[in-house]
Amino acid sequence: MPECNFRELGTDSDAIPPDLDDRRDPALAVNIGGNIVAEAVEIVEVCQDPDAINIVYLIANVHGVFDYTPELTVIYLDENDIERSVNVSSSLILNYQGSANSVQGVPFSTACGSDSIMFAYDIAHFIPNFVTLYKMTLVLILHGEFDTTSFDFLQDFEDLNVGIFESSDPSDSIVFTKGITAKPYFLYFDPDTGELKLQFFTVGDNQCICSITCADITFDDQELVSCEDEIQEVTISSSSLIGSPTQVDIAIRDSIGNVSDLSYLLVLGTTPLPPGALLYTSPNRIIVTPYLVTDEHTQLDRNKVSYQIWRYTNDPSSSRLVLDWTTKSFSNFADIDVHSGNIYGYSVRFMGEFKEVSNFSSWSTIEI
Repeated sequence: MPECNFRELGTDSDAIPPDLDDRRDPALAVNIGGNIVAEAVEIVEVCQDPDAINIVYLIANVHGVFDYTPELTVIYLDENDIERSVNVSSSLILNYQGSANSVQGVPFSTACGSDSIMFAYDIAHFIPNFVTLYKMTLVLILHGEFDTTSFDFLQDFEDLNVGIFESSDPSDSIVFTKGITAKPYFLYFDPDTGELKLQFFTVGDNQCICSITCADITFDDQELVSCEDEIQEVTISSSSLIGSPTQVDIAIRDSIGNVSDLSYLLVLGTTPLPPGALLYTSPNRIIVTPYLVTDEHTQLDRNKVSYQIWRYTNDPSSSRLVLDWTTKSFSNFADIDVHSGNIYGYSVRFMGEFKEVSNFSSWSTIEI
């Protein structure tokens, strides 16, 4: 049992064995005397080692008089977005970076009260997608033990010591956003320039170093540019997009090696399948049916795409909008403003989740 500062006995001093001196073992005296040190653990900081990105260390405030064995569980999403839980306790690194606050051995003690303890683990060893993992939940449990073998006299005080040598195994959890990889906060399409723009802030204490253009450069190291605490922007020109629709994959790597993989399906450059058009009479009306499909027969996500319907009368140059952007389910549209002796043409176009706009479809025509 470690040496501790002196603590006074409880009020029921007659119940304390006369040969137990709190100056000899005050932590035990506190428990028996009733002035119990409440057990608790609070994670106050979590960091990824910038020099060894596979290592994550926690700093926790630990309160209690027991000898503790730490257990750490990591909850995360794997490559298929399936939640996983893995116990990484076996990767605990003792005397991490030579820090006096690091766990030196297991079990460890708090010197009969409270202490700030560092726990370092090689988490990447257990998680295949650790480099691209953006965040995870860390659950720390401290299993407490008390060695009573040297206090045989307590066997005569069963009513007194019931439960006082049993730890509550305190625990705490925290959601850890790993590394300093930038998570995009705004992705949009600029119709004036025809560019898809990705904007984000740098995060963390380290500067985000990347080969992008900055509004106000704070640090320039030849080809690498840093814009600490400033908006950073990446642009993708529509002329470089090929596909109907276009799959855009963006990988952002931070200065310590973490990667954020982003994947989006854009309607930019896409040509929709021409809409269906059927003539009904009594009264005359044309039923227009937009299809959530590209001209290459790729089905789009109805939750991320809206559409417009355009119409012309006799001449495509007279085309006008008859149904503006809508996110309603793709269903039939009834055009009742039609008359005998005319040719009507209908075309649709899509707008994606980032306000990017597709090409117009070919015209579907009906002659009345």
